[in-house]
Amino acid sequence: FIAVNHIKKVDGITLFNASIGFYANQALQQIISPVQLVLLPDAMALYVYEFFNEVYQLPEMYSSETAHFLCTGNGTMEIRLQAANGHFLLSVMPL
Repeated sequence: FIAVNHIKKVDGITLFNASIGFYANQALQQIISPVQLVLLPDAMALYVYEFFNEVYQLPEMYSSETAHFLCTGNGTMEIRLQAANGHFLLSVMPL
């Protein structure tokens, strides 16, 4: 994902603007937000800065330890996890 999208680390931080798609209230929602990737030796985490937890009741942090991360052929990061009400999919496309 990082190499495909030519995302650079600046001052030790991997931060970029992204278009984020997800389903909420049975409809596709899309927001624009800064996103930070945290790379650890055995895991990766993604933090969405503008996720509006009070509006969508969704977490702003996703970890490869608890969710499945997949880079698609078009450079989108898909994050899938098992939610209480079924599967959840978040798609992240750098701008």
